[in-house]
Amino acid sequence: MYPQILRRTHNWQYKAEFEDNYIEMIKSFRNLASAPSVWICYPVPAYPGRWGISDKTIKNEVMPLIEKAAAKTDVKIIDLYTALSNKAELFRDKIHPNAEGAGIMAKTIAAVITGKSLPAKVVPRMSGKEQGK
Repeated sequence: MYPQILRRTHNWQYKAEFEDNYIEMIKSFRNLASAPSVWICYPVPAYPGRWGISDKTIKNEVMPLIEKAAAKTDVKIIDLYTALSNKAELFRDKIHPNAEGAGIMAKTIAAVITGKSLPAKVVPRMSGKEQGK
């Protein structure tokens, strides 16, 4: 029902269904009794990629499909791709951002949704495990 997440190469076999599934997901949120505002995000970059997830696929295939879904449903896109571009050091496994990268994502989303800038330095709270304890 919902878009296939690009966790493994075989998931992109559903590329032809991605846009329609994304639109269906947006509509399902809009139809909730709470009537939420719906925002969608570009994915973060891959450096250069791993586990069959490639930055080329993200930029040239996934993001254009997200743009089409956004245009068809009149939702705004939050650009997490640009927010974390040129920040490979924040992606220890080349795909998933670390706590600092997650903080940048949160700051970007909050700034777009609220229309307010947040302090330049946002330090996310880290669990003992993330701190190396």
